[in-house]
Amino acid sequence: EIAVATPELSTLVTAVTAAGLVDTLNGEGPFTVFAPTNDAFDDLPNGTLEALLDDIPTLTDILFYHVVSDAVLSTDLMDGMMVPTLQGSNVTVGVGDTVTINNATVLLPDVIASNGVVHVISAVLLPPATTDCVDSATWFKNGEPSKDCAWVSEWAPRCGVRGADRTDASYSCPAACGTACEDSMSWFKNREPSKNCAWVSIFPHARCTVRGFDKTTAAVACITACAGQR
Repeated sequence: EIAVATPELSTLVTAVTAAGLVDTLNGEGPFTVFAPTNDAFDDLPNGTLEALLDDIPTLTDILFYHVVSDAVLSTDLMDGMMVPTLQGSNVTVGVGDTVTINNATVLLPDVIASNGVVHVISAVLLPPATTDCVDSATWFKNGEPSKDCAWVSEWAPRCGVRGADRTDASYSCPAACGTACEDSMSWFKNREPSKNCAWVSIFPHARCTVRGFDKTTAAVACITACAGQR
């Protein structure tokens, strides 16, 4: 009801309608909806929205990643909080000069609806990839073996901790941190099989330009490891 009455959310309304979720989101709730603006959808790569409108399962997955099964006001949010969504993955809250949900800034908080609350946000939230998205069973904080990926999952700032293998938790614990995991499992630096995408993630500024045994660069094969270099 809020989205329908807000012109800046018309693309979201189109997506929700296409996915057949209008009745669901108008249900009893309570729900929290992180609502991307029209500009947020426009910022997606060309053709993405059109492709999603033709792929209802994926569209539904993305839309459910914007919905929480509870009424969460801005006063309930804390820095580093991980909030489970109807999609099944967590979103991560940042509280500082602005409030963020993953990479999106909250532009208008606490729009109260009859069945919950809407927070208008600046970007479309994309759920983490699920292919090979498994936390390492051997990663732990350097010097503290008891502090593993399960420990990381309890508080988002721990995703920046470096492990004994020198990889950050955000890379080795993708499920715990809600980070994407799209890296090739077979790429490695030419003639050096031990230097794989995890090796690239330790020092991406220099290593994302390295060429692999198959002549592809790490930037192409190690998408997550090199994300910050794009």
